[in-house]
This record gives sequence, C-alpha cells and structure tokens, in this order.
Amino acid sequence: QAYYATLGHLGKGIKGLRAARKSIAYALAQLPVIEETRGYDASRIAAAAFQPELNMKLMAPSPPRAVNILSIDDAYSELRVLLTQLDTLCRRVPQVASVEQLEALLYSYTSTPPYPGA
Repeated sequence: QAYYATLGHLGKGIKGLRAARKSIAYALAQLPVIEETRGYDASRIAAAAFQPELNMKLMAPSPPRAVNILSIDDAYSELRVLLTQLDTLCRRVPQVASVEQLEALLYSYTSTPPYPGA
C-alpha cells in the first residue's frame, strides 16, 4: 500500500517528493514485518498471488519477450532495491538547479549497479 502511495506522490512532481520519501520510509520499515508474517498464510499467497499464468494474462500486448518469474524472497529483495533507488532519487532531485546537473545526476544514477530498470 505504501508503494502505491509513493507512486501517487511521485505523480505530483517535485511537490510530492517529501510525501513520497515518507511513504518509501514506511514501506521499507514494513518489509521485514511482512516477510516475517507471510508464513502464516503461505498456502493462500502461493495459490493466488504468484501464479505465472495470472501474471502472463495481465501483461500488455507486445512482441514475445522473456518474463522472469521471481520467487517470493527474490520479489522482496527487488522491492527493497527499488524503494532504495526511489529514495535516492527523491533526495537528490531537489538539489538539481540546472540542466547540466540533471544530466550529471541521471548519468551517475544509471551507471551505478544495480542498474535501474534492468
């Protein structure tokens, strides 16, 4: 829920960055709690949320491409990395004052592993 709130705040542009950082911090704080409690109802989660057929039906029409189906542990790791990357951008974007600084930020951000969007 906090991840979706983050996306909503980011949609508001520069004005939503502070609220987005709060949502990111909340989401990062909740991930360990979710990981600890997911075993209580693992059979229902595995049966409904992580079905490859379900995910394939939700994909947009496009040429065939490889789709990586992540395990639950890998999905949590990917979400943690994504939230950390978003937090980094939310901290650094308000400091940009010129086009040259924006280009430098984008270059440095996309050239450091793990590569965003890879």
